[in-house]
Amino acid sequence: MLNSLNDLVATGRRADALALFARFLRETPDNSIVATRILSALSQRNFALPVARPMRHAGKLGSLQFSPAGDQVLTPGADGLVKIWRADTGALQLTLTNGSAGFARFSPDGRWVLTSDEAGAYLWDARTGYSVSEAMLHSKQLDRARFTPGGKQVLTTSLDLTARYWDVNVAPSPVAP
Repeated sequence: MLNSLNDLVATGRRADALALFARFLRETPDNSIVATRILSALSQRNFALPVARPMRHAGKLGSLQFSPAGDQVLTPGADGLVKIWRADTGALQLTLTNGSAGFARFSPDGRWVLTSDEAGAYLWDARTGYSVSEAMLHSKQLDRARFTPGGKQVLTTSLDLTARYWDVNVAPSPVAP
């Protein structure tokens, strides 16, 4: 019996082995060999445990990101919603929407959320959930949108074969070259 348990451990099936060890220990609680093997198996492995409840969307998730402080999680979904969650509990804090959202990112300081879809890029206040700018558009489908490292500008690229640099410290407008 112990040989089959050792085989499970050796082949990486530690969860199955632990379940069997636990069953044997329940049946023979005074068996110090089994108790020692359980402790050994548990101490040789880290187990991933859920920290918070699931953060759900009605459609596929596009991307995800922790806030710079690590206390929030940002998830855009194919349901057209961008959601901000508490990282420690999974509780929904805010819902942003622009009809569709394949991408979302916090600004480096966590103050803003940048979302984008095929039509354009959009800037949101991460505390209130309010839209704080007009759409940042190109003449064709938007490809990418990213904050600069300082978080005061946004760079967008498009299928119109251009990149545009936007000042988002105030109402977004292209930055002069």
